[in-house]
Amino acid sequence: MGRFIIFISITLLIYGGISFYLYTRAKGLVRGRAALNALRIILIAVSTTFFISRFLQSHLPLKIFEILLKIGSYWLGILIYTFLSLAAVDFIRLMLKITGKKPLILYRDPARTKQIIAAAILLMVCMIMGYGYHNARNPRISEVEIKIPGKGGVMKELNAVLISDIHLGDIIANRDLAGFVSKINELDPDIIFMAGDIIDNRIESLKIRKTGEIFMNLKSRFGIYAVTGNHEYFQDVKSAVAYLEGYGIKFLQDEAVLLGGGVYIAGRKDRSSERFGHGKRMPLWEITSGLNREYPVILLDHQPYDLHEAEEDSIDLQLSGHTHNGQFFPGNIVVWFMYEKVWGYHKRGNTQYYISSGIGTWGPAVRFGSVPEIVKMKIRFVGPADSAGTRRQ
Repeated sequence: MGRFIIFISITLLIYGGISFYLYTRAKGLVRGRAALNALRIILIAVSTTFFISRFLQSHLPLKIFEILLKIGSYWLGILIYTFLSLAAVDFIRLMLKITGKKPLILYRDPARTKQIIAAAILLMVCMIMGYGYHNARNPRISEVEIKIPGKGGVMKELNAVLISDIHLGDIIANRDLAGFVSKINELDPDIIFMAGDIIDNRIESLKIRKTGEIFMNLKSRFGIYAVTGNHEYFQDVKSAVAYLEGYGIKFLQDEAVLLGGGVYIAGRKDRSSERFGHGKRMPLWEITSGLNREYPVILLDHQPYDLHEAEEDSIDLQLSGHTHNGQFFPGNIVVWFMYEKVWGYHKRGNTQYYISSGIGTWGPAVRFGSVPEIVKMKIRFVGPADSAGTRRQ
């Protein structure tokens, strides 16, 4: 919990600094005390709504929570891209000052130049947010073929669908989920894997909207298997799991099950379990210790940390999510430094991995620099002679 508090403190400090920087740059565009006071009130209001909604969600009336969350979430995206744009402008100004150059077009009428730059930034941010919104609402189908060699069992092929990071709540809601379900059913899966972060915030809003009923429309031969993500632990994880299991989703929490064709599906609690007071998760070797290793093992683990553990335990295939592939720039750059593999296929020794970029979004429903995906995965159980690995179609 100590690390979490430190992380939140640093996040709030950075967020506050960026908000103050935006205020110092925006106040030069307004005239008069009344306009300046209005600017301060507006910026303070929109800058605090996201954190108020998140930290006080269990104490706020549902409608108030929904309004604050939506305002705060989209403001987060606007703030990031406005800050980056202003920082780029200030960098150019610094370079001009260092070099002693004063282009006449910029310095002939400084007040007019500020207005033009502000308008250009506003237009660019609106375009980015608009494109990012459209991108986030239209997940693509990523087709991947995985070959698992030299294993027993009667099953020769498994048509699977992998999704992760739906983040169901008040941003990603019923209409979005219904669209996801329709796209998944079109792929005619034998089995559906959900690699965590299915629910984003208050279950109450899902119950009122009867969101869980939409999952009942999913069709697959072997059912739906899921693991918890870190966001399930941000609220009452037991209630979240019970709610989703009531609609046909089987959670694997440090356990494994054997499908009829001779394939094990194993699932781990998210690594956030201990941090939020739900005990340590079981070591991977302990989860798999009683399995017949003549059969292939597919592991669900939300966060793609410590990939070596699956390799050391001779897991055949690990499926993860969590990273969103950064979701929106410059998050892409940040996650590259945090994980061994951020998105897509990976292999260590005889263990194969697929990390999904996720189907939903956290915060604003915006993706810029990453693509939401539904992974259509053909898993083939083959002999040693036909074990080339994977192929993206």
